[in-house]
Amino acid sequence: MTITGTSKSGKQFNESIAFGELILFPLVPGDEIKATIKPEKVFDVGGGNGKEITATLHGGVVGLMLTPAAARFDLSPQRNTASLRSKVDEDTGFCLGRCA
Repeated sequence: MTITGTSKSGKQFNESIAFGELILFPLVPGDEIKATIKPEKVFDVGGGNGKEITATLHGGVVGLMLTPAAARFDLSPQRNTASLRSKVDEDTGFCLGRCA
């Protein structure tokens, strides 16, 4: 899956996300991305299998998390999130690879 766009605050996004990966975009509450999302052939992100869509995505308390699969992740306070934090790129704020 590929996501491209620009946030309301002016940050550019152009990321490819592989099956099973989880990406964390540093998007605060009140910020949003006008994004184009293009899935792989067999995935449907709302426009039909393999068809891209354009949507407005909103930031939240932890940012914006995207994954091209029904990946399971647990952000409950009881879970040790050190492995999640260790994979966040310090320059971009993106979560790299399998973060959960």
